[in-house]
Amino acid sequence: FFPLQGIAKKQGCVAYSTLEAELLAANAALRTVGLPAMDLWDALSSLYGGPKKYPMKLMEDNETTVHVINTGKSPTMRHLPRMHDVSIKWLKDVFVRFKSSIFLSWVKTEFQRADTKSRLISVKRFYMLETLQVLCMNK
Repeated sequence: FFPLQGIAKKQGCVAYSTLEAELLAANAALRTVGLPAMDLWDALSSLYGGPKKYPMKLMEDNETTVHVINTGKSPTMRHLPRMHDVSIKWLKDVFVRFKSSIFLSWVKTEFQRADTKSRLISVKRFYMLETLQVLCMNK
């Protein structure tokens, strides 16, 4: 397992909560990187005789975000389709439709390897996360 890609982009609107920001990030990750990459992996796999399906895991460090995606609804986020063009029902549908190949899991924040790219962290924690990333890539 290893991260696919990092994306930095300007948002058209302000996210007023952590939940809103995490849902926007999950939507962008699946739409722009995750689902298109699955098609690429399937094509390469059929060319080179690899496994039929490569699993993809979206690792989220916000428990509320995982719950909202799993239920497909949040009364406080009714404005997402209008303000950000994001559908929580679509996010849930992706994990239901591709349940054998796309997985959503909660991970403790201290083990979230993306932190090395987006937050100010200590040198010790940086090396711990980078070592964890190398170990996972070597599996």
